[in-house]
Amino acid sequence: FLLLPAVVSAQQVAIETAASKIDELIYYDSLDEALLQVEAGLENISSKPKNSKEAKHKIKLELHKAYILARKNQISQALQLALEINDQAKRYQLPEYEYRSNLFIETMYEHSSDFKLCRKYLDLAQEVYLNYNLDSIYSVYCVRIASYFRLTNQIDSALMYAQKAK
Repeated sequence: FLLLPAVVSAQQVAIETAASKIDELIYYDSLDEALLQVEAGLENISSKPKNSKEAKHKIKLELHKAYILARKNQISQALQLALEINDQAKRYQLPEYEYRSNLFIETMYEHSSDFKLCRKYLDLAQEVYLNYNLDSIYSVYCVRIASYFRLTNQIDSALMYAQKAK
């Protein structure tokens, strides 16, 4: 019984180490290798997580995958995966990942210049932020909405949110 926290801790360390490795591969543009690492991680996870802890790990890897797909200009696949991630985050009550997936979806719509859907997902992200007090990651929203305002020629609002992001 006393060993259980150490086992859980060791698993958490392994998960964080794998995530750091994937982040590093993405940073250095080793997207194919990063995708292989993500796929290997996803193979070790049940396709239907039993609890929110398992779902969190799966969603984290899937967000990495969506980001890699987007960087590889596979926008429709990245968007589809992000929409699925968003549904999973809601189902497993993981507001941080619902927030992050909303912002990722917003970015995909921003790149395709679909500003109506872009704004919809910004508003959904803001709603999650307000409901769950996600202050530690609010700056990401500020950057995204500043970009939206810049692209829709609302420069004063873009500057205001860029300042808030700082």
